[in-house]
Amino acid sequence: DEVVVTGYQNIDKRHLTSAVSSVKASDVLTPGMTSIDQALEGRIPELVLMSNSGEVGATPRIRVRGTSTIMGNADPVWVVDGIIQEDNVPFEMNQFTTIDQENLDMMKDFIGGAISWLNPNDIEDITVLKDASATAIYGVKAANGVIVITTKKGESGRLTLNYSGNFSTSVRMNYKKLELMNSKQRVDLSREAYLRGARIPTETGGYGGLVLAYERGEINGEQFNSAAKKLETMNTDWFDILYRTPFSQNHNISFSGGNENSTYRASFGFSDQQNTARGNGQTSYSANLNVTSTFWKQLTISTSLSGGYTETTAFAEGVDPFGYAFRTSRVIPCYDGEELFYYKDGGYNYNILNELANSGNENTTSNLNIDVNARWIITENLTLSLLLGGATSTSSARM
Repeated sequence: DEVVVTGYQNIDKRHLTSAVSSVKASDVLTPGMTSIDQALEGRIPELVLMSNSGEVGATPRIRVRGTSTIMGNADPVWVVDGIIQEDNVPFEMNQFTTIDQENLDMMKDFIGGAISWLNPNDIEDITVLKDASATAIYGVKAANGVIVITTKKGESGRLTLNYSGNFSTSVRMNYKKLELMNSKQRVDLSREAYLRGARIPTETGGYGGLVLAYERGEINGEQFNSAAKKLETMNTDWFDILYRTPFSQNHNISFSGGNENSTYRASFGFSDQQNTARGNGQTSYSANLNVTSTFWKQLTISTSLSGGYTETTAFAEGVDPFGYAFRTSRVIPCYDGEELFYYKDGGYNYNILNELANSGNENTTSNLNIDVNARWIITENLTLSLLLGGATSTSSARM
């Protein structure tokens, strides 16, 4: 009795000849999943997910039929309950002269795609249309494939309340497994390099800064030796400073019910995802309401109202907590009563915590969608359908 939704008709799966893959959401969704791409990964043949970032909230690129263009849009068309969803960032690089490719990609990664507002727990099934016959109704823009999503509807019967929630945590980075030099080893290396005539970094707070201060006469030999011994015991744990034990949570609640003439379903979702690296996380809210009514056993009208709000914080361009913790000398302190600033790259005062607190990539997206689906059975062989939909979305990015 399984059927496949192609956009203009429901076809018995046994009679289907097109290149189509269909999965039930209940078969692919697992606790902790916060996005649809996580559910599709590895579940649909020939569907490829390409991720440009490992940060929380980054949206991977989905390719259904491979990469068909270099400069144009290669994303598939998303359809939810018959309504084509528009991209939150519906532009390409060649439309801009005041923004570079890297910043544009960052905006598209973290603002989210066409269905970033949709709660995975509201999905009933997902169908991926791949070939020309399956995508004919959607025109040229369906050349990259179509992903059709059908959401859950209410079921007749007494009021049913469902709640699902999960909490998760991760282990922070541990520098001990990376076999990094401790402070004494770093000071010994810098001392030997300096005595052999090599150029060593002269950032303030490190051994090179002491050498520079001594050569300028700002400190004497006794002060130099005393400060060098102190550096040997500094052992700043940058991974402990820049990484945390994150706590993430997801909560979803829904209720449905009705009778033979009318059914309803409403749901609410909340998600708070934190990265192990400080300064990266995502908070999202979603809501959905669907009411389906039948009149005279021939006319069925279904109305859906849904919305979502997502706020994502990511790192600014050039800020890499892992790279910084991996490369920065452990003889440099992060605090000296308060945040310690030092000269970096021969130019400016720098402190990584201050950089994370006062720079970054903050993105917010809000969506509101409404659709009305009317179906009138005129005769046994004649049915009239009408589908109306509208959507509004607001996206902002601050870098």
